[in-house]
Amino acid sequence: MKKILILYATYGSGHKTIAEYIKKYFEANGDYECMLIDLMSYGIPVIGNLSKKTTEFFMTKLPIIWSFIYFSFDNKLSAYIFNNASMFLLKSKKLQKIINDFNPDITIATHFFGTDLINKYNKKGITNSKIVTIVTDYHAHNFWLSKIKCIDAIIVSSIEEKFYLLKKGFKNKQIHTSGIPICPKVYENLAKEKLLKKFKIYNNKKNVLFFVGGGNGALNNLIYFKEILKNNYDCNVLFIAGKNKKAYSKAKEYVKKYNKSNIRLYSYVTNVNEFYMVSDFVVTKPGGAQITECLYFNKPMLLVKSNGGQEIVNRKVLCHKGYAKWGKNKKTFNIYYKLMLDDNYLNKMCDNISKIDHKSAMKKLFKIVDNM
Repeated sequence: MKKILILYATYGSGHKTIAEYIKKYFEANGDYECMLIDLMSYGIPVIGNLSKKTTEFFMTKLPIIWSFIYFSFDNKLSAYIFNNASMFLLKSKKLQKIINDFNPDITIATHFFGTDLINKYNKKGITNSKIVTIVTDYHAHNFWLSKIKCIDAIIVSSIEEKFYLLKKGFKNKQIHTSGIPICPKVYENLAKEKLLKKFKIYNNKKNVLFFVGGGNGALNNLIYFKEILKNNYDCNVLFIAGKNKKAYSKAKEYVKKYNKSNIRLYSYVTNVNEFYMVSDFVVTKPGGAQITECLYFNKPMLLVKSNGGQEIVNRKVLCHKGYAKWGKNKKTFNIYYKLMLDDNYLNKMCDNISKIDHKSAMKKLFKIVDNM
């Protein structure tokens, strides 16, 4: 039985979400023992928490400044300095002992901290593990690319990314364009009609799934939800606030104010896959894991305000490929919202998404790892 170590860092929820998908799939489909570790649980407490809170503050409150930081540091020198400094953050004897005792054959990292750490441990003889790095956004920042020689396989979202990595110095055999691996539980035998009854939807209107953002999602995305209510669009809206209690309360106030019966409000849900299955398109910010789930379920996206940085890059990629539209302000949001309620317009976007096999990414990752 091979041992697989899966490392992530909780800067946002995407790295964790993808890591959890990988663990579940590998344990269910192969002879593997998997260990999942959040590296931030073992970092130097004060510095680690400060680092997380500072990053989240800039992403949610000051995305313009976060974008400036993100793009300013997207170079080899900054990546080298930052990645080596980050190892000081993870200088934990407890973490080292746990990983040493587990003795992984293969490490899958959904955050670049994991790649850097195992590279360091391999060099010191603490581990002897192959390294698989998964870039969880749609373009790789240089922070992901500073340890070229130590990476046995790097997983990216597209052929365009492969060409980019080749220019950065990666070898062809290292790069796999299998896509960001997720594997939601889908009940193939559960018809959409049954789900609609479960959600108490008894009309033939379009169903729009609206994610305000439960973790790093900013409350200012509620202005778009308010636009939907004000303009009285002929559709059903499934609004998910996640863990954002303030967003849920505010949305409830809006629904009452505008006296709407076609809106369903939810806080944190565990059956989000069912929401995707009944929806025609999704309103969301362009976080890596979230948009990958949308692509998996072949759902076009209307993108709203992002947290800047990597989400700006994600947005540009999705819009360029015709998978999404960007409601950069209330006016353009309403223009695209109306268009996406039209069958012909929406079907063209669905066709664009269906040209790429987004559902086989996890199977391809499994095969890559299985052949190591």
